[in-house]
Amino acid sequence: MSTDSSIIPAGFPVAVRTASVEIDGLATDIISNTYLDAVVLIASQLGTMGTIIQAKQDATFEGKSTFSTSVLVGKRDEPLLTVAARQLVEHANSRGITKPLLCCLAFKQHTPE
Repeated sequence: MSTDSSIIPAGFPVAVRTASVEIDGLATDIISNTYLDAVVLIASQLGTMGTIIQAKQDATFEGKSTFSTSVLVGKRDEPLLTVAARQLVEHANSRGITKPLLCCLAFKQHTPE
């Protein structure tokens, strides 16, 4: 997997990170925009925004969090995209990021790997 990443200067009002990686031999662009109230994460192999899914933490009970996802725009019949968004929000939460994620996912192939 190859990576090429950059970060927009700190004076910019939105924290932006970009990276280009290779997934299954396909170039994949990843962009993360961090706002005060949410994080927008774009992962695209098609050069488009793709399916837009909101993923967020709902509640915490006895130290365990629950999460929900909602397809806002795009393919509603692709459960793997919803699973990917849920895994992303769970991973972000485990690293201390509690803001909702707006995941824009556009992949050529949707496989469980």
